[in-house]
Amino acid sequence: MLMQKIRDNAVWVVGVAVVSLGALIFVDWGMSADSGMRQKNTVATVGDEDIPYEEFEQTLRVQEKSLSQSGREVTPEQRAMLRRQVLEQIIQTRLFERLVKSYSLQGTSEQVLNHLRQNPIPELKNEKDFKGPDSLFSQEIYERWLSTPSTYRIPAVIELESRIRQLTIPQEVLAQLLAATQPSTSLEADFNTQVERSRGFGMVVVAPADSFKVAPPSEDLITKEFEALKDSFWVGKTSAVVPAASLLRLPTRKDTTRAKEDADTILSRIAQGESFEELAKGYSEDLGSAENGGSLGPAQPLSQYVPAFSAAAKLLTKGQVSPPVLSPYGYHIIKCVDRVAGPTDSATKTSDTLFNLQHILIKIAVSLETQDDLRARLDSLRSKVKAGVDFAAAAKAVNARLDSVAVQQGELGRIGADPIPGASGWAFASSDREPTSEILENSRSYVVLGKPRITKPGRYLDLARPAISAKIQRNQAVAKATEYLKSNQAKVQACDTSSTCIAAVGKLVPTIFNERPASTWITGLGLSPLGVLRAWNKASAAPKTWVEGSDENGALFMRLDSIRKPSEADMLSGAKEARRSPDMIARTAITDLIAALRIEARIENNLDQFVRD
Repeated sequence: MLMQKIRDNAVWVVGVAVVSLGALIFVDWGMSADSGMRQKNTVATVGDEDIPYEEFEQTLRVQEKSLSQSGREVTPEQRAMLRRQVLEQIIQTRLFERLVKSYSLQGTSEQVLNHLRQNPIPELKNEKDFKGPDSLFSQEIYERWLSTPSTYRIPAVIELESRIRQLTIPQEVLAQLLAATQPSTSLEADFNTQVERSRGFGMVVVAPADSFKVAPPSEDLITKEFEALKDSFWVGKTSAVVPAASLLRLPTRKDTTRAKEDADTILSRIAQGESFEELAKGYSEDLGSAENGGSLGPAQPLSQYVPAFSAAAKLLTKGQVSPPVLSPYGYHIIKCVDRVAGPTDSATKTSDTLFNLQHILIKIAVSLETQDDLRARLDSLRSKVKAGVDFAAAAKAVNARLDSVAVQQGELGRIGADPIPGASGWAFASSDREPTSEILENSRSYVVLGKPRITKPGRYLDLARPAISAKIQRNQAVAKATEYLKSNQAKVQACDTSSTCIAAVGKLVPTIFNERPASTWITGLGLSPLGVLRAWNKASAAPKTWVEGSDENGALFMRLDSIRKPSEADMLSGAKEARRSPDMIARTAITDLIAALRIEARIENNLDQFVRD
């Protein structure tokens, strides 16, 4: 039975090593996408090594099965993200295998056995065959099992042994080597200690740049700035802006009526004597409580629930069942199991009533009929565009919301914060064949995309114009703030450290600090840390004197009346706390090595050729 369980859980056993590896070699998720394929069945290439689609699909199925078994609903955008993460996981493993090969880091048989001894397979700890007389996991029995030759003929153990040899032990050895060869410097630790443990008493007066309006810059000034900073506006990745027509997937009045009718039917069955608990198990869409017969846990105050639910529950007596109650979650049928008095508040001498409740939830779902109607409207839009109608006009004709999707090659497109699975594949692989995309979807909307405007790597004034304009306006606003602050310097000095007096000047924000760490001076002022620290250094050199400062967010006056710097003991203890651990150093170094290998490997991602992104 034990051997069969290990075979059944082979995927889990392999996953232990993979998760462990992922903790150390986590790097940027971005992938270089390319529409060309070296082979028809190749989902990606790492240098001269192909990753077959079958391998990707098999790994993806395992991940999707794990999610579905957890009872969670997987949205289209989550499914798209999962596909990309699975491919990235395979690529990361390939890169790490190259690293292992380059440094000859494979584990020996002895190292593998020691690792298994020191890290018992968690799944086996609950097996009765591995428990001693005290009913606890027995290391002795486990090691006897490890010393049995037949153990290593079990497919799951063979796979686990390979993973430990190829991945787990190499990462441990590499981490030790890198931690030893890259000691942490004390410079950053000393700086952080100085900032955290220096104390100051004084005042900062800020003239925020946002308080000073400036006119938009001229086109000549924008062009001059663009030409002067040639290297600052380079677009390094192919991107696209795609027109999008979307329809929200919202329930209609019919859908609401259907949900109410279903709730009424269940209520009538309860009235006829059927078990509330059994009906909850069979029909409630609140999965967390359904398996417990609809129970919402021990008695608690009604403030724990949404207002509509609380108001209905408050009217129930012990044993009573409510009619269907509409809340943002759907229709609830509530049963009051009991009402009890809660603990007495010592101050008010009163107590809340606690309610032990059960409920059956019927959600208001977007019906298939409604979904078909939405899709029919977007099919109509596609037909209109195919017949020559402008995309925006066609969207208006079917009452679709017109927007745009910004997407970079190999990344997930979005409308605002909403991911649009399929946008990248449409923009960079399919848009040359049809006037519109097929109907795409996420958890909120159905979407049809029009012809993209693609921008290849290069310099583009149109793309840079908003950023340049904002930067010029910000600089002009800071200049005005600095000028205003200087013109009112005498008034600020005359106010000494009176916040009320300084605030009366107008457009100035005073802040008093009483014996607080330098780090707390930085937050809350609306200025950058660098701008504040520069002023701090000037003010600490000239106590009780107003000094000037500025950054991209405004101008400031700072005055330090007293400073208490950290002692030598403070520096020693603070620096020790702030220094990076060998484990952190090793992780950073492995990440850097993987990133370097990634560049050399010339990775190509062909995922969009097989599935929507």
